[in-house]
Amino acid sequence: MKVIPYEWMCEHGGSLPNLCRLQMLNGLEWVVGVTRDGRESYFDQNWNAFVSANSLGMKHVVVFSYHGEGEFKVMRFNASGCMPSTDIFVQTNDFPDWEYNPKRKDKSYYEEFSESESTDDDDTGCPVRRVEEVPTLPSFTIILLASQLDRIMCLPEIWWKTHIADHNKIQSVNLLVGDHSWNVYVKIQNDNVKIIHGWNKFVADNNLAVGSMCKFELLPAEVTKFRVSF
Repeated sequence: MKVIPYEWMCEHGGSLPNLCRLQMLNGLEWVVGVTRDGRESYFDQNWNAFVSANSLGMKHVVVFSYHGEGEFKVMRFNASGCMPSTDIFVQTNDFPDWEYNPKRKDKSYYEEFSESESTDDDDTGCPVRRVEEVPTLPSFTIILLASQLDRIMCLPEIWWKTHIADHNKIQSVNLLVGDHSWNVYVKIQNDNVKIIHGWNKFVADNNLAVGSMCKFELLPAEVTKFRVSF
């Protein structure tokens, strides 16, 4: 089972429907039951099926964005802070308010996932439907961990090699936020794609912190250019 933070519940009226929908970015959904026990509320029925199907494990970060009437949009990030490639390649426009903001508690909460929160209940649920896919700019999303603020920033290698034609070992990349731009250098070595220069300034100028969610959208241009939103 997964305990729902009590403070979050209080901010949302103190209750949820008996059944809630958890929808991943790739469009798959699970219906899970909600149990109340005194002050505590938690996902129980079908929760293990959701955990298993999405391969959630230790040090994964899971972001829940509540959209009312028992509907949660859910994003997952692996231990390096990157979204799994199975989520990256399917994009929809059904997530207009994804960005996690620590100061905006009325929409989202995120937490580090722990395998110990899973139980041995005999869940047999399965995804109930897939939403229609809507073409968008190629993009990936990263939730920042402490190691990514003061060290080399790693980018998703599979996504990069799929969408970036230029596989030079060192490549200049332009990052756009609003009307401002930053130039960084990306190095490709073995199976790693890393920002090796310019990332610290980008982090400082945009006041990024642990838990900041960064969406990188690849723009059509002669040079590699991303629009970044938080």
